[in-house]
Formats: sequence, C-alpha cells, structure tokens
Amino acid sequence: MISAFLYAVCGTLVFYEEILLSSSLTTSFSIIAIFLFIKTKENPSPKKFILGGIFLGLAILSQPNTILFLPFVLLWIFIELKRKNLKKTILGCGIILSSFIVTISLVTIKNYIESGKFILITTAGEFQFWLGNNEHSKGWYDLCQPHLDKLQKRMKEEGRNLYIHDVSNFIKTKPIEYIKLLFKKILLFWGDWDVPHQVDYDQIKQIVPILKLLPSFGFFSILGLTGMFLSLTQWRKNLLLYFFIFAYSFSVIIFLVVGRYRVPVIPPIIVFGGFTLYYLYKRLLERNYKYFLLSLVPLVFFSIMTNHQAISKMIQQQQYKSSGIYVETKDGVIIRDCSETWHGGNFTRLDSSSQLLKKELIITRDISEIKEVMVYLTFGGREEGSLIIGVNGKELSKVNCKGLCYPEGRLLRTVRIGPFSSTVLKRGVNTITIKVIENAIIGVAIDNFYNYGRSFFSSSNGGKTWKKIKGEYMIQLLLKSKFPKEEEIE
Repeated sequence: MISAFLYAVCGTLVFYEEILLSSSLTTSFSIIAIFLFIKTKENPSPKKFILGGIFLGLAILSQPNTILFLPFVLLWIFIELKRKNLKKTILGCGIILSSFIVTISLVTIKNYIESGKFILITTAGEFQFWLGNNEHSKGWYDLCQPHLDKLQKRMKEEGRNLYIHDVSNFIKTKPIEYIKLLFKKILLFWGDWDVPHQVDYDQIKQIVPILKLLPSFGFFSILGLTGMFLSLTQWRKNLLLYFFIFAYSFSVIIFLVVGRYRVPVIPPIIVFGGFTLYYLYKRLLERNYKYFLLSLVPLVFFSIMTNHQAISKMIQQQQYKSSGIYVETKDGVIIRDCSETWHGGNFTRLDSSSQLLKKELIITRDISEIKEVMVYLTFGGREEGSLIIGVNGKELSKVNCKGLCYPEGRLLRTVRIGPFSSTVLKRGVNTITIKVIENAIIGVAIDNFYNYGRSFFSSSNGGKTWKKIKGEYMIQLLLKSKFPKEEEIE
C-alpha cells in the first residue's frame, strides 16, 4: 500500500504518462510481464508462460534495450521451478522464448521486406552505442561534433561502418577513461537530474505547478536502492525484481543515459522504496534504535550518490564564483561560467529588436597577449533573420541565422561566431550582448547548473532596464593567443 501511494505521487511517472513516447508502453508491458512471471512461480501454466513472453516481447519492441532482461527471466524460471518439475521448467522456458520470438518476428519480417536485410528490431543500436561510448562522449545524447562528422566522412571513404570499431579502439587504448565514463553513466542513471532528450522534465516542471509539488526520480532512487540493500536477507523472494533492475539499468548504462530511458525501472524501485519506509517504521515501533540507525547508513550513502550533481554544483559555485571557468585549448583559452553541454532547463526567447540579452564574463589574462576573440553561442531558432553581436557596448557583427540554426529550429546547437579583434576586450568584466533583427526568432540556452548573477535580459526597451535571470546564458569566449604552444609549432 505504501508503494502504491508512492507510485501515485511520482512526478516523473505523471509527466511521462502524459507524453506520447514509448516509455509509458515499455513500463506497462514490463510490469505486466513481471507480474505474469511471478504468477507462474505460484501456479505454472502454459497460458501464463505464453502471455509473459508476449508482453515481454511488446516491451522490447517499444524499447529494444529491454531485451537484456530475457535471459534473466529464463534463468529465474529455471531457478524457481526446476525443483518442482525439471521437464516442465524446460518446457516453460521454451514456451516463453517461442512466444517472445513470434511477437517480435512481425517487426523483423517487416524490416526484411523493406530493407532486404535481417534486422531484428532496429538499426539505431550501433550509432547510440557510439554516442555513449566514444572518446568524446558525455554519457548522454550528445552528437559529439565535430567528431561525428569526421567519423562519418571516414565511413563514406572506406565504405564500412566504423561505429563499433571506434568504440573498440577507445576501450583498448584508453581503458581508464572508458571506466570513468561508465562510472559517470551509473551516476547519471541513478542521479536526480532527468537528462533531457526530446522532452525536458526539468523545464516543464517550472511551468506545471503540480510537478513542482511531486517528488521526482531522485527521491525514489534513494528509497529504492536503500530498500534493495535492506532486503538482501530476502533476496530469493525478490530475485526477479533484482534481475529486472540490474538488467534494465545495465542495458541503458552500456549505451547512453537519458531521462526517459529510466522510466521503466521506476515501478520495481518504488516497491523497494515502500519497503524502506516500512522497515524504518517497524524499527521505530519496536524501539530497535540500533538497526534503525544502521539502516540510515545506506540511506545516506545513496542520498549522496543520487545528489552528486547538486553537491558538485555547490563546490563549483564557490570555486568559479570570482572569475568563471578557464579551459586551456590548442587555440588559446575558453572562458565560461556555464557547463560545456546544456543540462536542460530554460532558454530566453528573442523575437524582437527591442529585446536584448547581456552576459558578463571576467577576463583575468593580459589583453596584449590575445590575438583575436571568438564568441561561442548555444541556441536554437529558425533559419530567418540575423543576430547582432556586441562586446563592451560596441556592435561587432551581423550574423545571418541561415546555416547557423538546425532546420525548423528543433534543436539547440553551439556555434562559433567571429573572429573579432582583441581591441574590444578589457581586463576585468566584459559584456556580451545579443539581439535579433529582420524577423529572426531564437532561443538562447540557460544553464541552470550555475548561477553567478552574470546573465541579464531586457524584455522591451533595448537595454534601458535589465532583469537578472536565474542561471547563466551559455555564451563563451575563445581568446586566441598570439603565442602558440610549443606542441603546436612542432
């Protein structure tokens, strides 16, 4: 009953249930399949085996990575039923596998008719595997430009698919970096941040009041992981749920992590979350304070793990508060006080020449050593009109939006604008301004991970009055040095 209540107030589930994506289907089909398999343990029957295989097949069709759960289901059936009747156990596994194959074969046959090739479900696997496991990967859905373009150019020249080859080469040559990336994806999967892809939960939450009130994935992740640990003494009873959580989370982590891919794991996690609350309540009721306090150890550990980004944010806020982040490159140094990649959240819409946004960046370097400067801007919009870029009160460039924005303005991208003369810069606070003209409409990304109070918006009077925004605009400066590094000369 506790778990049922938690399920009803889970903001992440409420949100994704209203979005027409496959996550809701995968969640529903997975729950039904797990339920049917548990019922086969109580009273095995061919009907339950068939229905379980069908619903597992439907879950896999809606989200192909769920296929990793299939061998664990067969293993669980074998472990639980072999003592009763080994022959019927083997037969049951065969029925599940057969009904599963029949279910997905409709898509496989369709794929063969259309392409003339054997494609089990989808062809997207190799590309997504590369996105989440290459040398430049962030662990989530990021196109890793310009590295993707370079790889695809090589593929055209060599006439073969290089996605798996590139990942394999990365793992062989840089195993420590690969392990770090895997660890990062584990933290991303179980973390509080709902990594945006197609939809942005954190952004929508800002404008839908009910979602602000409801707990999201991170809260249930803490309770659920704690419950899994506390219930290890009953591992045999909960084995199928353990198998699903491990298999499903691993199937996401080995590819790439985005928020909507985590949804199917929430129901079994909530079951363990309900157990955590019940366990704590019982220990207090029994006045068993020793076990109550001991149970808080995993609760605190998983709280830190789940909220690692918030903790990191607090540390970095203080570390970069005075001057921002300086990143050394071959060209010079990039100055920013935002994340390298958009964490999702919000953006400022510019659709009138009377609107203006302003970003302050602090330069601590000697200006005489800077040859030229380029502006990095993360934004989206339609391919119409122009932008006016200004630095320290001087309008530097008129930039045509055509070729800068993705078609139809559906995605954000980071573009380099310039170069400009370093004479426009000064040591200390530098002000970058952006406005649109000629019917341009753009949205400039705001990074909510940082908030130093150095981003402003003038909504209607061309900069006469400014409002400080929450977060920081994703506007960066590349300061090109007059003195190249020694390795560049070589």
